[in-house]
Amino acid sequence: MIARREFVVRCSAAAAAFAIVGCASLVVHTVPAPQGRVSLALADYPELAREGGVLSLLPEAESDPIFVLALGGGSFAALSSRCTHRGCTVDAEATRLVCPCHGSTFGRDGLVLRGPAEHPLPRYHTVVTGGRLLIDLRRNA
Repeated sequence: MIARREFVVRCSAAAAAFAIVGCASLVVHTVPAPQGRVSLALADYPELAREGGVLSLLPEAESDPIFVLALGGGSFAALSSRCTHRGCTVDAEATRLVCPCHGSTFGRDGLVLRGPAEHPLPRYHTVVTGGRLLIDLRRNA
């Protein structure tokens, strides 16, 4: 049996650890986007090395982040983070993106899995070349 004080200390430490892990997933990387293009060295972003990985980017001069999703087999999707229903910022989860405002759910390809959203998330054109992921923010995929 542990004392009440020790119990409170352990619970506080566990809560802090969970908060730190949760915040890590919210990190948004600001990146240059000359002429509406982003170029990422894949080696610099280990979260994209495995299928299911997610990276949140804020291209310079943009107001909203985009999500880069590792789809497996060396392919990636770059999606807007804005829900097409009412413009709330969606949350990236392991297998889907979910709008916290009204519950719209999108697949990792941006397609609507559950409304009220009726339109997919905008998806940007991506190309992998020479260990770099190029994202064209001017061109939808």
